[in-house]
Amino acid sequence: MATEIEIIKGLRKQFPKIGDDAESFQVSNIPITTIDSFVENVHFKMDYFSYYDVGYKSISAAISDIAGCGGAPKYALVALGLPKGDEKLVDELYRGIGDVAQQFNVEIIGGDITKSEVLSITICVIGETKKMIRRSGAKIGDVICVTGTLGGSYAGLLAIQNQINTPLRKRHLNPLPRVKEGIYIGQFANSMIDISDGLTIDISHILDESVVGAQIWRDKLPIDKETKEIASRFSKSARDFAMNSGEDFELLFTIPKNLLKEALKKVKFTEIGEIIKCKMQNAKCKIIDEEGNTIPIGGFDHFVL
Repeated sequence: MATEIEIIKGLRKQFPKIGDDAESFQVSNIPITTIDSFVENVHFKMDYFSYYDVGYKSISAAISDIAGCGGAPKYALVALGLPKGDEKLVDELYRGIGDVAQQFNVEIIGGDITKSEVLSITICVIGETKKMIRRSGAKIGDVICVTGTLGGSYAGLLAIQNQINTPLRKRHLNPLPRVKEGIYIGQFANSMIDISDGLTIDISHILDESVVGAQIWRDKLPIDKETKEIASRFSKSARDFAMNSGEDFELLFTIPKNLLKEALKKVKFTEIGEIIKCKMQNAKCKIIDEEGNTIPIGGFDHFVL
């Protein structure tokens, strides 16, 4: 076992700016920041996560919040809660963090280490943007769009738990945020968010903040073949995976119809619905399907069983 000082000295070999109690930084445009936590037995289980995977996914999730605002990540601070002073554990965590940080040119500039009952990791990412894209900008008539495919992370989790070999395992363990896509889409979008808790719950955030409603074209939801196969194997609905499962870390955004063609020149995405007038249910703006039926809001909530 190692002491806190020994662990920090080891980390400084890879991340030389770690060490001071605070650190300076510079950005060229509008600064944006986010903070995200990843806690054992809440967000992951060591039954099927390696320490490398924990580090990799935790920083990806934090960076995804920056991408969801149309920003570019620049710096990160990492706070660890460790059950024991295990240098190999920390090395593997930071190897995962470092691999993602390197891909997006993010510099690790500080953090904290403390003893904890379970493994936890909290990451603050600092970025910049020329234009902050918020949840509150959706306009009636906007088209609702998503990057990539939906439901793959949850399908990957089922595959891991049931020892099924599929590329979707990586979708759950080692996702990558849509940074380049977010920066480009940010030139056109009126509102945007990353899909971390599930499509319906995340789009409800846009609706509530923008005071609008949404019609989702469920048959247009992008679902890949592997996700459909896993859903079928467990007699579950792939559409439900796409609507209500989290951690896909795709971008959900609304965009004026007249800008769709230009936006599609450099980024692939799928049109899945339209922003409509707010129709209320339980004091919240509703999501409806193609036939006008209310779609219930599902997804991950820390305090709802």
